[in-house]
Amino acid sequence: MRWKTMRRPDPSDLAIWGFAVAALVAVIYFLQWRSMENTMRIDQRAWVMESEVNVYFPIANDRPQLIGCNTTIHNAGKTPARIELARSGCEIGIGPLPNFSLLDLPESTVTSKAVIPPGGTDILIRQIPVGMSSEEFISTIKKLNKTVKAFGRIKYVDMFGEHHFTDFCYIYTPYKEKPEACNQGNNFN
Repeated sequence: MRWKTMRRPDPSDLAIWGFAVAALVAVIYFLQWRSMENTMRIDQRAWVMESEVNVYFPIANDRPQLIGCNTTIHNAGKTPARIELARSGCEIGIGPLPNFSLLDLPESTVTSKAVIPPGGTDILIRQIPVGMSSEEFISTIKKLNKTVKAFGRIKYVDMFGEHHFTDFCYIYTPYKEKPEACNQGNNFN
């Protein structure tokens, strides 16, 4: 019976295989590190959102009658946020959603490129004329089954250079004390 002998590996073959395995391990570690880094960013980034929406009705007959939709925005994250765009709108209408032509909305009171620190707030103010007293206005929207919608968009950059946005939409009906969130139109990334 003949015994087969195993051929001794060539040292150059071992070097090639060793290099290939080392490269593969390096790629795996790199991808795991990037994944962990992105996970940590989510915990550390800025989170800018609306924290309160108020709808104000005209109060005095000697002033221009305006409806005000004031939105308080809040950075709930752990790092500052640079605001690139903060626009809000106020609309009287029928139906569940406002006209979301957000690019046509006027600039809000937040200065372009403002920075909101962690825990910081700012207010977006939007007013529309209605030309009647508060009682007349509320009576009219009740009779016509209309609602007042406060809505807007916030675009901001976190400290990692990532761009984010928050869209918000609230509906006020005269039968409720506070505005309620719309069924659609509330998004963020």
